[in-house]
Amino acid sequence: MTKNRPMPPGQSMVATDITTRFSTERGELCAVEQVDFHVMPGEAVGLVGESGSGKSVLTRTMMGLNAGSDGVSTSGRAVLGGVDLLSLTQKQLRGIWGRRIGIVLQDPLSSLNPVRRVGTQIVETIRRHRSGTTTSEARVQAEQILREVGIADPAARLAVYPHQMSGGMRQRVMIAIALSGDPDVLIADEPTTALDVTVQRQILDLLDRERRARKMGLILVTHDLSVVASRTDRVVVMYAGQIVEEAPTRDLFATPLMPYTRALLNAVPPMDGPIHLTLAAIPGGPPDLSEPISGCRFAPRCVRVQARCTVEAPELREADDNPEHRIRCHFPLMPRDAVHTRGES
Repeated sequence: MTKNRPMPPGQSMVATDITTRFSTERGELCAVEQVDFHVMPGEAVGLVGESGSGKSVLTRTMMGLNAGSDGVSTSGRAVLGGVDLLSLTQKQLRGIWGRRIGIVLQDPLSSLNPVRRVGTQIVETIRRHRSGTTTSEARVQAEQILREVGIADPAARLAVYPHQMSGGMRQRVMIAIALSGDPDVLIADEPTTALDVTVQRQILDLLDRERRARKMGLILVTHDLSVVASRTDRVVVMYAGQIVEEAPTRDLFATPLMPYTRALLNAVPPMDGPIHLTLAAIPGGPPDLSEPISGCRFAPRCVRVQARCTVEAPELREADDNPEHRIRCHFPLMPRDAVHTRGES
């Protein structure tokens, strides 16, 4: 079983058997089911999958954000620096959030306080995380952090309100706030949504640079595999609340073994392809997680489905020739079949 698999030493965060359930009018919905996940110091891990696959629910559960919420039940362990975050109270977690683990969300305009100046929000965060820091000292540090994240004339920017900044600048401010506590792990949840391509690249470059400089674990959450292609060391693919494939980034892009992963890759438009190109879509939709599921969750949409797939749920296991490559599939693609072929799904 994957939970018994020995973990590499020195990891900054290890989550084991993470399960999250929501109570709904239609019954209990299991959004994340028995997920094992880890990120080491200085490592960048891509967490990818369609909308609704459980990516954001997983990361919020790992942070302890879902614990204690009405209609939400969580189980498992999320250990950071020897402390299980899921065993802490909300008061104890407030001492962890920002200092040991930070998060950057996809919409900085709704995350920042619209009626407070940018400088006030950063200074307040610095003083909270760095005990004994005066307001004047925190302001100097705030200027330095804004400079580090690529904001020109940081002293002037401290005096403006969020709505007076562009989307890319607001996202840089959010990253600055998240970095102000010098966290061990940073979760970037769809950090480039609604940004143009040029700004997307700048934000991803910034996260990569800060991750390396700070030896910080980075979890990059996205639905777009192309975002993680050159920005991560390892990729974890989720589908319907489960991990279906995990591998070093180079291995996953070279030889995806799970049909779902190859289908995601085939849906990425090629940079050197024709202008008017019909992308390969994955037929159907994810299963209803409030209903009992028999067999493989991807079986109704899989072009390689066989009888066994519809009655027996596959377990996440190591690939035959690569212990670092894990798959959840009865009939994985062979390396010669897993080559990325545009138009197949």
